[in-house]
Amino acid sequence: MPIRCEPGYYCNTGVSVMTPCPQGYYCLGGSDMYYKCPFGTYCPKKTPYPIPCPNGYYGSGRSDNYDIERGCRKCGRGLYSEDDPT
Repeated sequence: MPIRCEPGYYCNTGVSVMTPCPQGYYCLGGSDMYYKCPFGTYCPKKTPYPIPCPNGYYGSGRSDNYDIERGCRKCGRGLYSEDDPT
């Protein structure tokens, strides 16, 4: 019986169980695909969408960006960052 694959999970074809999205990746749901978390974001396990680095932080450039400590760095003295309004 087919199942609905929820956001934060991916579902391999022919399998009737959802697999949690691995850390460092995000899963939109409804497919067998998972995507690498992009620069300037972080993705814990079961993430449906990349989480942007908060104001005052910038992307670390690390490929293991699965939590805020690895995915984001605090802006240095005299520097800042903020959400893109577009």
